[in-house]
Amino acid sequence: MIASADGCPAGWVVAITEHWPALAPPHLAVCRDFATVLAVTAGCAVVVVDIPIGLPADGQSRTCDERAKQELGAKASSVFYAPPRSLLTSTTHKDFSDRHRGQFNGDGISIQAFGLVEKLRELEVVMTPAWQTRVREFHPELVWQRLAGRPLPKKREREGREARWDLLRSLVAGREELTAWRKRAGSALKEDDLLDALVGLDLGHRLATNPARATCLPGNPPRDERGLRMEIWF
Repeated sequence: MIASADGCPAGWVVAITEHWPALAPPHLAVCRDFATVLAVTAGCAVVVVDIPIGLPADGQSRTCDERAKQELGAKASSVFYAPPRSLLTSTTHKDFSDRHRGQFNGDGISIQAFGLVEKLRELEVVMTPAWQTRVREFHPELVWQRLAGRPLPKKREREGREARWDLLRSLVAGREELTAWRKRAGSALKEDDLLDALVGLDLGHRLATNPARATCLPGNPPRDERGLRMEIWF
């Protein structure tokens, strides 16, 4: 079994499958927090997660974020720099951005990036170096680009979403069933979040069956102060 998790308005959307390509629609679940993600994926050999795991020290950025931006080129803006761990105590965007400016030569932080803080706090509670033997950070846009062989249109636009469904056509059965499930979730789950969770299964399969077919940025990832590897897989 392999699993992939992506953040969504309701928490996390998780896709789980035994086979890849998935001849039957993957099992889907919406989890309210990351501890629940770990619980529902307990039987999975690999879980890929679209969220920073290892975090940098004050005033520093992660090499993996820099490398991911280089790989994505024109789509580099889809990579948010993981914030230093000390900033996770901020409870407002203003405080977070002000403190970020103090560490990074006046550079603030977007409201979208601040939206990750609560999820980063969830990982802080449960993640350990031991968990990283099967829980890996990934960036969906890198996986999409590898599958397509080129950058894709923005997934928040209809053209971009359709391009991604086309790429999944031979890999994931039951688009109609998956789409209906997503619609029943309403505003708790956006279509692009579901797509990113589904494409993560392709990476999960590579890691579970032949890790040499997956790429880690950087090749020899450093560890943060808690011993967590700072890396991005695709």
